[in-house]
Amino acid sequence: FFFFFKQKTAYEMQRGLVGSEMCIRDRLKTVAKKIVMAVVNVRKPIETFDTVQRLLSFIKPFIEGIAGEDEAKDDPYEFEENQNYAAKLVHQIECKDPVTQLEALVLLKEAFEKGGPQRMRYTIPSLVFSLYRLAQRSLKRVTEEDEKRRPSSDSGSENTTPSGQLEGPPKIPPLKLYQIAYQAIESISQAHPETAVRLYLHGVLSMNNVVSSGTDCEELGYQFASQALVLYQDEITDTDAKYRAITFIIGTLQKAIFFSFDNFETLTTNTVQYCAKLLKKQDQCKAILMCTHLFMSKILNDSDRVDKNLKKSLGLCGICKIAENKSMDLYLSLIHISEPTRPERISYAVFCLKKKK
Repeated sequence: FFFFFKQKTAYEMQRGLVGSEMCIRDRLKTVAKKIVMAVVNVRKPIETFDTVQRLLSFIKPFIEGIAGEDEAKDDPYEFEENQNYAAKLVHQIECKDPVTQLEALVLLKEAFEKGGPQRMRYTIPSLVFSLYRLAQRSLKRVTEEDEKRRPSSDSGSENTTPSGQLEGPPKIPPLKLYQIAYQAIESISQAHPETAVRLYLHGVLSMNNVVSSGTDCEELGYQFASQALVLYQDEITDTDAKYRAITFIIGTLQKAIFFSFDNFETLTTNTVQYCAKLLKKQDQCKAILMCTHLFMSKILNDSDRVDKNLKKSLGLCGICKIAENKSMDLYLSLIHISEPTRPERISYAVFCLKKKK
């Protein structure tokens, strides 16, 4: 009887300890959530690194999760809401010094990466866009400070230090910020490839402004674009997701202004090949039609490949007419895109259609 009593008591104690541990976890998460919601709803910018550090120490269970906790049991809607608040928190950090801002974002990056792929799906994109925005801001600040500190012809070197160095805040190379963003995107590329592709391509578009200021980032931009193509080919399997991704890739390449001829031709050729491998013929036709704009760009300006693309699209229109009976919008798209391709009064597509009749 005494042995049974001891075992029963120990079992009850163990169950009570587990229950109390779960209560503590829930309370920690609830308190952390209330802190994050209060900071986000007040909309007051966080301007110092120490404040960010202290805040992260309080909301660690909210950002990183709790060890041993099964997140699969959480309500998916509540989980998504919580992580959206965490993503909004990133945009509250607005340090006046760009260097301090970068240190705060790197600290957040390390915290987010400990939270696992499910949380990173919501938090990493906001972090990456904050890095892109900081790259534009630091570039603008460098330009303004250079103008202020530029010695005038009358004052000589009045704004210089005794060693001859210009005074002012330290500069952040924009390429360094894009490299950190690349690492952050890479951390979610396997779990969420479609999101990663979009973040890579947004980086390419963001580099347009950096290049216009005189910074050479073609090598890094090519790395961003090529990695997006690799993820598209290897990781994205859904048919509709592939079409959305290839559309975004084409639009990004069309707006990119800093690629050399060789790099741009390589990216464009690979994109056209991937368009031809789309599962639905209708998607193939529309994607190849969009690629026509790439061959009409200032970088390539290849009329032969424009004609080749239009002929291929016209053939796909005929296949769609027989197989799916959905070719009317494709013919109209073909006419619309081919209008600026030739100086004659009649476009190439209309000429082919008339000849076919």
